[in-house]
Amino acid sequence: EATAALGYRDIIAALTSGPIDAEALIPHVRQKTRQFAKRQLTWFRRMTDVAVVPAHEGDVGAALLAAWA
Repeated sequence: EATAALGYRDIIAALTSGPIDAEALIPHVRQKTRQFAKRQLTWFRRMTDVAVVPAHEGDVGAALLAAWA
């Protein structure tokens, strides 16, 4: 659902409260995004049966097949 996207509520709140202060809003949304990513990393570290496959390195399909082999 689009309304669950990171920063959506903050942007809507800024739009409805008056003029947008982008100088304050953008760093705030970035910080919340970093915090969310850190929570995800913490959650994944607890999962012992997860294979990490870097999506930015080479053939992702081959890496997935190798991880499940």
